[in-house]
Amino acid sequence: MIGVRLDHLVATDSSKVDDKVTARVARDVVVDGRTAIPAGARLEGIVTLVERGGPSVDRGRIGVRFHTLLLGDNQRMSIQTDTIFRESEPNEPLPVGARAAVGAAVSNAARKTPASNIRPSTAAVPTGHQVNARIQAGSLLTVKLTAPVGIDSGGRW
Repeated sequence: MIGVRLDHLVATDSSKVDDKVTARVARDVVVDGRTAIPAGARLEGIVTLVERGGPSVDRGRIGVRFHTLLLGDNQRMSIQTDTIFRESEPNEPLPVGARAAVGAAVSNAARKTPASNIRPSTAAVPTGHQVNARIQAGSLLTVKLTAPVGIDSGGRW
């Protein structure tokens, strides 16, 4: 397990699958009394999942996975980690009264609009709002390695 702090915001409204993600190791990882991964080392990874919440999807969901560890001497190590997922709050449908008011407003606008200007989407009544999953910059995350990473007898990777 590695504690890291995310370098920048990752969110369903601004991120895409395969976007680069970086983080810094928050505290030394110690194995057998020796520092295996020093605080400040960098992790690189990608966004693996973006599901935007909205009228037809109950929650927004985002996933991040790390694949590279960069040590202080610019040494790059391939790593494998579990994907970290975050979900938004559930999408709350508009109350019935609000939906009725929106429907009435759309219907009223349609009566005042020439038929040639009405688009099929004009009559849509929203059932909720967009909900976004976010992992804020600076968030402390726990990354779980899914494959061993070796340390040689000199204590270096």
